[in-house]
Amino acid sequence: MSTWNNSPASMAQWRKQRMRILIRDNYVCQIQGPGCTGEATCVDHLVPRRPGVIPHDSQLQASCEHCNICAGAPEKRNPKVERPTWLK
Repeated sequence: MSTWNNSPASMAQWRKQRMRILIRDNYVCQIQGPGCTGEATCVDHLVPRRPGVIPHDSQLQASCEHCNICAGAPEKRNPKVERPTWLK
């Protein structure tokens, strides 16, 4: 199991993973909740974060800042929007 902390190497790894998710989701908010801006600038965790554990890319989705703040617990949010098959 991979882990990370607040070291510069871990932060660099998170920045790379974050960019990978934003590119994968074409910078489009995947939550699409009320007040959504549509432009993804954040990465949302679909499963609760665990300290020190690096989430798999499938556990992350791009989101706008508004939806990321408003999303709260995964069980309270709108269902995840399915990605078009040509993006998979």
